[in-house]
Amino acid sequence: MSAPSPALLRSIRLVALDIDGVLSDGTISIDSDGLERRVFDIKDGLGVVQMVQAGISVAVISSSSSKAGVARLERLGVSPVLTGVHDKWEALEELMASLSLSVENVAFMGDDLPDLPCLQRVGLPTAPANAVSAVTDVVAWVSGRPGGRGAVRELSDLLVQAAGGAE
Repeated sequence: MSAPSPALLRSIRLVALDIDGVLSDGTISIDSDGLERRVFDIKDGLGVVQMVQAGISVAVISSSSSKAGVARLERLGVSPVLTGVHDKWEALEELMASLSLSVENVAFMGDDLPDLPCLQRVGLPTAPANAVSAVTDVVAWVSGRPGGRGAVRELSDLLVQAAGGAE
């Protein structure tokens, strides 16, 4: 799947991301105290920072109610970080309204069925390489990298390069 057009990439003002399977590899470890832990790729983190520095808002919308990683995401400039969301599309619609954005200005990266309502509506629907086929069948671009292993960074590189005017 080829990269989206530079014009489409330049139109993106908000990138919304799922956590499990996108920012993390989907693995959840639980320690002896019952606390969940997720692993995040440092390269994806830098990609998030670069998008924010380029003037692209970054938000997280996750159906998981886990707070694991929320503080890290907020330190990277992700805002808002919405967890425990039952209707991701409703949350994204509210966020777009608060930022005065239309769907054409939004990219979403998701990997599984709960992400479909957003992916089917945004201007730039994207997925990591290991997303389920129901997702890869509807997105405009699939990263060459799996979730939690550089997929977000790859999207960031495309968007930041386009924002800088490079083609």
